[in-house]
Amino acid sequence: MRGTPGPPRQSARVDPPDSRVARKATVVARPTTSAAPGPAAGEPALTGLSALTRPGAAGHAGEGGHAVESRFPRLTAEDLINLAAEGPDTPIHVAAIAVLDGTTLGDPAGRPRLAEIRAAVEARLARVPRLRQVIRPSGPFGGRPVWVDAPRFRIADHVGVAELPPPYDEGALLRLAERLLVPVLDRSRPLWRMWLIPGLPDGRMAVMFLLHHVVADGMAAIRMVTTLLGDTPPHPDPTIGPGPTPLPETPPHPGPTIGPGPTPLPESTPHPDPSWRPRPAPRWRALVADRLRDLRPAPPVRRTGSPLPGLRMLGAAWRSPRTSLNVPLTPGRRLVVLPFPLAEARTVAHRYGATVNDLILALAAGGVRALLRSRGEPADRLWLNCTVAVSLRAGSAGPDGNRTGAMLVRLPVAAGQPADRLRAVTAATARAKGEQSVTAANGILVALARLGLVRWFSRRQHVTALVESNMTGPVTPIRLLGAPVRRVIAVGNLAGNVALSVVALSYAGELTVTVQAGADGFPDLPTLVAGIRQDWATLAAGCHPSGAGGVPAGGGPRAGAAAGDLRAGRNRRPMT
Repeated sequence: MRGTPGPPRQSARVDPPDSRVARKATVVARPTTSAAPGPAAGEPALTGLSALTRPGAAGHAGEGGHAVESRFPRLTAEDLINLAAEGPDTPIHVAAIAVLDGTTLGDPAGRPRLAEIRAAVEARLARVPRLRQVIRPSGPFGGRPVWVDAPRFRIADHVGVAELPPPYDEGALLRLAERLLVPVLDRSRPLWRMWLIPGLPDGRMAVMFLLHHVVADGMAAIRMVTTLLGDTPPHPDPTIGPGPTPLPETPPHPGPTIGPGPTPLPESTPHPDPSWRPRPAPRWRALVADRLRDLRPAPPVRRTGSPLPGLRMLGAAWRSPRTSLNVPLTPGRRLVVLPFPLAEARTVAHRYGATVNDLILALAAGGVRALLRSRGEPADRLWLNCTVAVSLRAGSAGPDGNRTGAMLVRLPVAAGQPADRLRAVTAATARAKGEQSVTAANGILVALARLGLVRWFSRRQHVTALVESNMTGPVTPIRLLGAPVRRVIAVGNLAGNVALSVVALSYAGELTVTVQAGADGFPDLPTLVAGIRQDWATLAAGCHPSGAGGVPAGGGPRAGAAAGDLRAGRNRRPMT
């Protein structure tokens, strides 16, 4: 690793078994209602190379643009790309970290009431059936893999406790999250994990919920968390009853002693849910028959424009400038979190005729400019491609699955002033919405996945330098497992040589931006973060010449778990 060494391995201790994961850089834009997709406040989509494609219709997507409904829940083309791109250095995960008021979730010693929380989560799993399913190959001529109920499900394999390392603050929480993100999830089990993380100041406790990207995209992951753990799930199962299952009124359970690394829990805790039985997996003959039915002609899917502009865009993007941003990933990750006041971000964006998503892209461009200049690379004539996610999720879409597309937006790294970058980004996103059809590259990537070449291709591409995602979370404060949620942090994934992502999530008046980078390729990540903060301070000051109006001390957003937290005269060490 170049630069700053990572945290000592022995300082972060994790509860249950191994948690393996995968790769991908997350991207997003807001949900769109027009035919031409565009970035807004929406949700993380594909990433890295698969972020250049839009998934097909639900069920099977015919080769000729036809959509057919399968009798069985099959993986999409995007899912196949994600699985093919996965490797030890490329976990394909999305994650949400919620910081809660932990007083109601802990015992008198402050330890999570683990047995009770596991029982409560298991009782609610009927609300999200995908969390008890695994991927099963369909066999010869059976078509794409299908989701089937796991033959054996243990809640202890998925819900556990992770210990904060010193100094037991939000910076330590991010260091722990970096570790939990990396291991590849075991595909023989349902592809998700959840950790309770006690020990934060003021009695707070964090919950980290991690999913493989084939289970859900970013917005779906947020919906899953609120459906599974929230007080008012949006899609309650009628068999569950009118409200969430309360924590059982039993004496607090301190949970098992946790060692310095992943440790299996005792087989005796907790007991399996007696009301759940796995459904039989479909027989091979049924899968083949279903596949043959899918091959019959079906009504064509309505396209959002010709693929030729998208192909021309990909051709031009392939000739984009080479920079040090595109570096093959190694397993390590670095996370930085920047909170912004959402109302202030909207004010700044609207002053320049931009959206909040445009503002995030412009801030990312400013950070990249500062980083490249510090590395001695020319930036004054540089425009770089960024993959921006676009939500294709309708309001009635279920709480799981991937329903995202993406487009390429050229970032004006060359522009010297933050206002000029924001204006240029606004024009670039409008141009991308009008010109691009992101379905064009999907067939190419699926073919590469079938040939086993996706990983080779993703580590050598120069189509995109970074990925961006912007999700809209709950507008008002929510509770998870009965505890008030103070902050929510969204984390995407990285893939191939796309080693930088910017993921934003709005929640209860705060816009939290997570910058994720490969640890070895970005030892100087604080330089990029400082560039973002400086651009924000400049743009916000333009809206409030007096210097007031939401620009915190330090000339930038209050960087909580990321770049420092100045509160009531208490100067904390920057957390990066």
